[in-house]
Parts: sequence; C-alpha cells; structure tokens
Amino acid sequence: MGIRRVGLVVPGSEFGLPVLPAATAGAYSVLRPLDLPPVLPGAGRLLGSGATVPA
Repeated sequence: MGIRRVGLVVPGSEFGLPVLPAATAGAYSVLRPLDLPPVLPGAGRLLGSGATVPA
C-alpha cells in the first residue's frame, strides 16, 4: 500500500467564503472591547485595514 495523494485545496474556495484564522479572530475580539483600533499591519485584511465588522 502506497502513500495516497490528495490535491491541494485553496482555503475558502470550496464554499466561496473567506477564511479567518483563530489567531486573527482572537486578536480582533480582544482589541475591540478595549476600544483599541483593531489594526495590525501585515496581519491580513481584517486587522491590516481597520475593517469594521458588525457585532
């Protein structure tokens, strides 16, 4: 029995939804209640641009 190969899947491509890593969600959820701007340059679209997300 050999090693089974699987194709690479681009995250979020199967359902057309954005992928949000747990670390990004955690940072956002900590900064927001503290009234600190959730902006961390280089940390992806959510934290890199100061995007707002409905509560």
